[in-house]
Amino acid sequence: MVTKKKLSMLITGAVISGFCFGLETAYAHGEHGGHEEESENILLVPPGAPDREAFYASGDLYTFLATGKETKQLFSLFNFDVPPGGGPDLHVHGREAESFFILQGELTVQMGDRNNSMVATPGTFIYLPKGRPHSFINRTTTPVRTLSLTTPAGLENLFTNLGTPVTDRTAPPPPITEEDLRRFAEEGSNYGISPILPGTTPPPTDGLLDFLVVPPDAPDRESTLIGNNRYTSLATGNETDGLFSLFDVSLQPQSEPGLLQSNSKEAESFYVLAGELTFELPNQSFVAKPGTFVYLPEDTLYSFQNLGTTQARTLFLRTPIAVPEPSSWLGVLGFSAILVLKRKQKKQKLVSFSNLE
Repeated sequence: MVTKKKLSMLITGAVISGFCFGLETAYAHGEHGGHEEESENILLVPPGAPDREAFYASGDLYTFLATGKETKQLFSLFNFDVPPGGGPDLHVHGREAESFFILQGELTVQMGDRNNSMVATPGTFIYLPKGRPHSFINRTTTPVRTLSLTTPAGLENLFTNLGTPVTDRTAPPPPITEEDLRRFAEEGSNYGISPILPGTTPPPTDGLLDFLVVPPDAPDRESTLIGNNRYTSLATGNETDGLFSLFDVSLQPQSEPGLLQSNSKEAESFYVLAGELTFELPNQSFVAKPGTFVYLPEDTLYSFQNLGTTQARTLFLRTPIAVPEPSSWLGVLGFSAILVLKRKQKKQKLVSFSNLE
């Protein structure tokens, strides 16, 4: 049995060792299509996603950070801007769960029916399971920006085929028309989306997962200190039926590179919220600033750390997750994580956690 204390001591003492697995970084290329050949490359999307495709849909602006083609259909991720008054009416997703992390502004989210709503402020995480009716609207006078995760992938095809391509992201979204509403209502069913019209009864939800709402600072969520970094759980594999787990990670500054790990069972992704993170791979390194998205497919050997002078913060996404999921402190690293001890040692000592209890 390995205790939290022992694990933290191992992590604190671990530093990077150089391996060369010939990994290739794929920068944003904007190609889509759920049936095209899927990529197994690392994906690095810089702040603002200047080279990524973006579409207007239902009056909102969706910028693609990751598509199914790039994540082996595990998930899609969008920067999602909702203008004042924007947002769709009550509807149901029959194929994917939808999740929001509020980055800016206040979004009113309806869950279940039009009488059950809440105002989500920056730092709020919301999980909307497949089959559960929901809607959202920006009732303020300023734009709302969210990070929108759909699991599994596929919703991007709706925006690609029914949305309007964005040519100038600085321009205000065009007003939604009756023709837009008609097209989405008529063709949305082709993508598993069903509107819930006023006065109609929503479909039964027996046996479905429940909504999950985690407010800013996650006061009631499990939080674990590993080394000098704090991992706070926003969603577990048990809560998402194995689709993903999500952590809010705060990293203190450190003077030298630290953990090198292999994510041999899950893809792991990061969205930097504050500060700067340094990612090091066997044959490359890069610094991720706020707004950067990083996707690392399974079997990627890498490390990430805060080599700056101020605290950094990132969302840490793992997909998919075995259910039932192990306790979060071990799940952070994964059963197959490999810790590589000091680079200067003549003999590198590999410690595998694949058989820990």
